[in-house]
Amino acid sequence: MSIARNVVGWIFEHWADIVTWILMLGAFILAIIPSTIADIEKHPRWGKLWKVGLPLFIVVLGITGSWQGIRSNDALKEQARQAYSVSLISATKDDIKSLTDHLDQGFENVIAAINALKTGKTSPPPIKKPPQLPPPIVEHIRYTESRIASNDPNAPYGLQAIIQTDTAIQPVGFKISCDGEIAEGDFFVVGQSAMMGVAKGFSQDKKSFLFSFQYPQVKPETPVVVKLQARTDIRVTKIEQIPPLF
Repeated sequence: MSIARNVVGWIFEHWADIVTWILMLGAFILAIIPSTIADIEKHPRWGKLWKVGLPLFIVVLGITGSWQGIRSNDALKEQARQAYSVSLISATKDDIKSLTDHLDQGFENVIAAINALKTGKTSPPPIKKPPQLPPPIVEHIRYTESRIASNDPNAPYGLQAIIQTDTAIQPVGFKISCDGEIAEGDFFVVGQSAMMGVAKGFSQDKKSFLFSFQYPQVKPETPVVVKLQARTDIRVTKIEQIPPLF
């Protein structure tokens, strides 16, 4: 069942490219056997079906392939836009923090030097702050969270969590717990425009967002990006794997 689901998901995800190859192969076949095509058109039974069915088939292929191509491009552009926005926010926060740390250390050195001139005693070197720990790891799951813009005025606090794993996971299910109520939740897999077997919901107290899907796999190079919106300033307290919701 999982193999069939993966095959169907792969076809749906790459349908635009598959349609292109089908049309190219069809044009090639029509070009090398024109006499056979002419005989089919003259056939009393298959001629009408050929004249009506072939154009209809080509139109359906073209429309569905074009729709899937546009949908995939829009999904990937939106993913890139969100990733770029988060990277800018993260870079700005890191730069400000680094500058603040350097300023604090510089002021501490100046104050120590002034005290040494007054008392004639050399002050001990200032205590450096320990390096910041990496994000928490939960059973082969690593996540980071950052502030993002909200598109809902009734839930103005936007929070984005990026979930990465060191192993391939399929089917996928996660429960994201926060310290406050969640108004809205959504997610996508980076680099993937098609998903199958998707289910999502909230816990009874609205402090947890749960979701699962059957396709695609989540790999180390394709993290899951989760977008949460809330009426209050919330933080992620825990992320854990769960069985599929269906």
